[in-house]
Amino acid sequence: MLFRSFIALLVGALVVRRDVAALKWTALVALVMPAGDAWLVWNAGAEQATVARHLAILAYLGIVCGVLWLADRGRQA
Repeated sequence: MLFRSFIALLVGALVVRRDVAALKWTALVALVMPAGDAWLVWNAGAEQATVARHLAILAYLGIVCGVLWLADRGRQA
């Protein structure tokens, strides 16, 4: 719980500072967690809904990463 709070505060500070480049890289690195979670629960034989939930989170983060990437390119131009 403490770790999640720290990450939330860090990302919140980046949003307040409007640091799109840092948010872009944070989202890119964050893709590892739901991908690993999906793989772990799939190997453990969890229900399909659990695997699908992790894959949905992965897809959402991928979209956010893409949007941030485009926003950062727009700021640099």
